[in-house]
Order: sequence, then C-alpha cells, then structure tokens
Amino acid sequence: MSTYQISAMDRRKPSKSRDVCAACLTGAIVTLPIVAGYAVAASYPVSGKWTYESSAEKGPARDCGRHYMEFSGERRTDTGGGVPAYRNLSVTRAGDAYRLVDEFNTGQIRARLTYGLRVVDEHHIELDLPQGKKILLRRCG
Repeated sequence: MSTYQISAMDRRKPSKSRDVCAACLTGAIVTLPIVAGYAVAASYPVSGKWTYESSAEKGPARDCGRHYMEFSGERRTDTGGGVPAYRNLSVTRAGDAYRLVDEFNTGQIRARLTYGLRVVDEHHIELDLPQGKKILLRRCG
C-alpha cells in the first residue's frame, strides 16, 4: 500500500495577483472583438436620404416616397431591397468615385458587399453594384 504526501505547495490558495491577471485576460479576450469592430468601420462619403423614385429628374426630390436609402455615418438602411441594413467597413477613393465594402447580416446570412459609389452632382449619386448593375439615386429635399 502506498501513501501520498501533500506538500505545503499543493495546499496553498491561489494568489490574488493570479486572479487579477486571469480577470484582465478574460476582459481583454471579450472586449477585443468589440473594439476591433468599431475601429474598422468607416463613414460613407455621402449622407442623408436618397430616393429610387424619379431618380433621373433634376434637383432634389420633394419627398422620398416608399423606396429610399439613408446614409448615416457608417450605417446605411435600404427600404428598396432585400437587406434592410448595412454597415460600412471601408471607403477608398478611386478617381471621381469611391470603392466601398459593406457588411450585412440578415439573421441567416452574414456577408460583405463590394461596390462603387459615384457622386454625379449635388443631387444625384450612382451605385455600381456587382454583375454590372447600376442604380441612380436622387437626394431627398
């Protein structure tokens, strides 16, 4: 029959500094993705509401109607498409246009969309979407 001896080292309680270190490490692991997400976001080069309706007419639209996009900081909402909300990740100037990368989440799908945005004049912008699709939008007044 063998016996085991427990040394004094095995019976001591964990030190407070070790507990504090573990708490700091846990906090850093939890907050790092949140902070990184905010640091990556970029603001859109335009702001306000832009309508799909009568988009080729001159000047701003009197009212947005039912189908419009709204740009606010790094957020974009869209009442005219299948995805209601986007978050901008990056904006790169490319001549007279911008190259944008947006992220969206529908609950089932989380994806990124890369597209172009061109400011036509003070009341019109054009989105150059993948597969050659272009959308002209008109500023709401």
